[in-house]
Amino acid sequence: MATLPKIRRSGGPKTPEGKLASSRNAIKTGAYAVQALLPGESEQEFRELEQLFIDDFAPSGIAEAALVHSLTVIIWKKLRLEKLESRHIHDLLDQFPRFSEFSAVGFDEYPQAAKEWINHPEKISSLNLEEVQSGYWTLKSLNKSRFDEDEMEVFKKDLPAIFKRLQDLLRDLGVQELSILGMVGTRYHHGAETRPIEDMADKLMEQLQGEIWAIQNQEQLLKVRQQIRDKRLVEFLNLNRSQRVSDDLDRAYFKALDELRKQKEWRRRQEVVDVKALVNSTPKLPKLKNPSNSDFYKTD
Repeated sequence: MATLPKIRRSGGPKTPEGKLASSRNAIKTGAYAVQALLPGESEQEFRELEQLFIDDFAPSGIAEAALVHSLTVIIWKKLRLEKLESRHIHDLLDQFPRFSEFSAVGFDEYPQAAKEWINHPEKISSLNLEEVQSGYWTLKSLNKSRFDEDEMEVFKKDLPAIFKRLQDLLRDLGVQELSILGMVGTRYHHGAETRPIEDMADKLMEQLQGEIWAIQNQEQLLKVRQQIRDKRLVEFLNLNRSQRVSDDLDRAYFKALDELRKQKEWRRRQEVVDVKALVNSTPKLPKLKNPSNSDFYKTD
């Protein structure tokens, strides 16, 4: 039975330039990179990371190129894991505290109007206590005067920031005419007991009360928020399973790195063997006989 002749492999490129080009071809095709990425991840960033490994290890041949790619994928996954963990921790710490968390640190009661400041007490520093208190008492006075237009003019002049907040509330409600005359004169419908400006002034006064309370309790709020976040972080670390994944990636990384080093050492030894074989296979030239002086000057 006839057998097909064995096809002798070329062995790949022989020159250093050819080997380098060949090793990079295996990576630049994108066959590896696309598989390593998840939706939303940047292929350009992945390639830049891989190029750093290529520049560092200068892989020669497909085996070394594949190992360098494996190192890139492992580090990419570690970076992905760190980003996911960071986002999760930030979201966890930024959630508004549960009632049980407040109770655990001895903080049971707070006004609902101050809720937005409780979770971010560092922002309270942007508030001006004098302005907030003046706004509250001015609105209380305006309510009693049924929003006298002259008093509204003084309000607009003395407390422009608080006045604008009242305008914004009315705008959100659907009031189109935001001049003082329009703000005071707009009504829901004929026979309504209240006007939009009265309802929105009550809402704004409630907000200002919450801000006054937050300013006066900022130091305690900072302490409470930190205690709650510390407890959450400890619980997260105790239940954290991502560390196991990270450890597995570390082991995979050093395993691939060890394989790459062995591969490069093997290649280095092969090159040494090839050079020795080349030297041994080179035919030796016969030694030339050194002519003696007498022979050199001898004549027929």
